Amino acid sequence: MAGRQLTMAPGVEVPLTFLGVAMIVRGLVAGLALVWIVNGKPEGLFLARFVALTILLSAPVVYVRLDRPEFAIGDVAHGLLLLVPALIVRSSRHLRHSTTPPGG
Repeated sequence: MAGRQLTMAPGVEVPLTFLGVAMIVRGLVAGLALVWIVNGKPEGLFLARFVALTILLSAPVVYVRLDRPEFAIGDVAHGLLLLVPALIVRSSRHLRHSTTPPGG
C-alpha cells in the first residue's frame, strides 16, 4: 500500500490480514473441490456444494452490510462457478446410473 500512498487506519491491519488469509483458504478449498469434481471424486461434490452455499449466502451480506455490490457480484460468480459443475456432474452420474440395465 505504500506504493499507492494509502495509509491504514489503526486497528485495520489485523482484521485485514485475517480476511486475506480467509479468502486465500476459501480459494484453495474451492480449487480443491473443482479438481476433485473433475477427477470424479464424490467428496468434491459435497465440498463444492458446501463452499458454493457459503459463498452464495455471503453475497447478500456483503451487499447489504458492506454496501459493496462489486464484491457481492464476484461472490455470486464464484459460487455459481462451483455450483454449476457440481450439479452437472451429479446429474450426469444420475443419468448414467439410471440408464444402466438392472443387474448390469
